[in-house]
Amino acid sequence: MCFHDLRHFFVTELFRKGVGAPAVQRLAGHTELSTTQRYADMTANDLRSAIALLGNGEATSEASS
Repeated sequence: MCFHDLRHFFVTELFRKGVGAPAVQRLAGHTELSTTQRYADMTANDLRSAIALLGNGEATSEASS
């Protein structure tokens, strides 16, 4: 594991915990939000979970498309 792997983990986990982008950006020490976004490793499951927040808490098969 290298330093950048830890940065990817740090940023991704903060987003998964629901921390807002400006806070993640500052905690990571990034001047530009685009830099923070490059470190966020979202998976299909992350996207399904985000869509589920809009409904009754259950992800639909449409979210995996």
